[in-house]
Amino acid sequence: MPKILHTADLRLGAKYLGLGKAGDKVRAQLKRAWTAIVETALAEKVDAVVVAGGLFDSSEVSRPAVEFVLKEIARLGKIPVVVVPGLRDHLGKGSLYYHFDLIDRPENLFPLTSADETLELKELGLTILAGPTTGPKSKESPLAGVEAPAGGLSVVVASGIWEGVNHPVTETDIGKTGATYAALGGLPAFKSGSAKKTAYAFSGPPEAQDFNTTDSAGVVLVDLEKKPVELTFLPLGVLVWKEITIGDPESLAELLEKEKGENRLLRVKLAGERKPAWFDVEETLNEYRDKFLFLTLSDERKFAREFKKYPRQTVAGQFLHLAEEQLKKATAEEKTLYQEVLDLGLSLAAGPVGEKK
Repeated sequence: MPKILHTADLRLGAKYLGLGKAGDKVRAQLKRAWTAIVETALAEKVDAVVVAGGLFDSSEVSRPAVEFVLKEIARLGKIPVVVVPGLRDHLGKGSLYYHFDLIDRPENLFPLTSADETLELKELGLTILAGPTTGPKSKESPLAGVEAPAGGLSVVVASGIWEGVNHPVTETDIGKTGATYAALGGLPAFKSGSAKKTAYAFSGPPEAQDFNTTDSAGVVLVDLEKKPVELTFLPLGVLVWKEITIGDPESLAELLEKEKGENRLLRVKLAGERKPAWFDVEETLNEYRDKFLFLTLSDERKFAREFKKYPRQTVAGQFLHLAEEQLKKATAEEKTLYQEVLDLGLSLAAGPVGEKK
C-alpha cells in the first residue's frame, strides 16, 4: 500500500534580513520544520518522501545547510527521499544540484534533475518522474513532455506557478502526464484537485514564511492505492504571520493584547485620517515587543488639514502654515520629520483629547 509524504517550498537558508534578530529565530524554525517532516514520515510509516522544489531558498546553498538536510534524511533509513529542483533552488548557474555527486550523501536520497530521469521503486510498484525547474524563467510548463508509463502507480514531481506566465502549471498540463498523482510545489497554500485520471496537490510550505502565508502550513500524506487517491493534509507549521490594518491608534493596545504570542509575527498598519492626538503609539509598541517574535507598525494615515481653525495671524496658525510649507519642499528623508512636526503642532493646538473649547 504505497503511501508517500509530499512537501515543498521549505526555503532553508532564507535570509529574512528585514526581521532583524527575529530572522534568526525564523531560520531556526525552518530547520525544525525539516526535522518535523522527517519525524512525521517515520511516525506515519510512509514508503517515500517527495520534495516538489524549494527545499532551499536559492540554488546556491551553504554547506552547513546541506549537511543538516542530509543528516536528517539519513535518519529515514531505507525510505527513499526524492528531491526535485524548484522555482528558487532551480538548475541555474551554480546550482547545488550540479554538485550532488561530489557530496557524501545518504543512499536513500534521489535528486531528479532532468525530465527523462525516473526512479523505479519496484517493491512498491511505483514509478516517480520529475519536471525539474531548469532556470529562473521559462514560458514552458515544468510538466511539458513528462509522461507516466502505462500501468502501475506513478507520481510526477514538479514546481511551478498555477496558471502563471512563468513556469506555468495548469490542469491540462497535469492531465497530460497520465500519472496517478502529481506532487506540486510553488503555491503558498495547499490546493488539490484532479485532472483526467491524475489527482494532484500543491502541498504549500510546511512552515509559514511571510506575511503572504495566511493559511495553515503543513505536508500532504498521499495514499496511492485508494480510489480515488486519498489526500490528507497534516498541519505542521508553528509560526503565525499577520498583517492587520486599524484606523484608531488608541485601539492598538487591545489589538496587541489579543494577538500576542511567542511564535507570532505581526505587522500593523495605521490607515485613515491622521488626527490631533496625544496618544503615544511607540510607547505602546515598546510595551509589547517582547511578547511577539516580531512586531512592527507603519503609519500610512493621511494628515487632516484643519488649518482653518487656526488663522495665520495666530501663533498656532503661523507655526502650522510654516511647517506645511517646509513639508512641501522637504526631501524624502525629511518628510517624516516634518509630518511629525505638523502632527505635534496640531495636537498642541487642539489641546488634550476630550478637552472642550
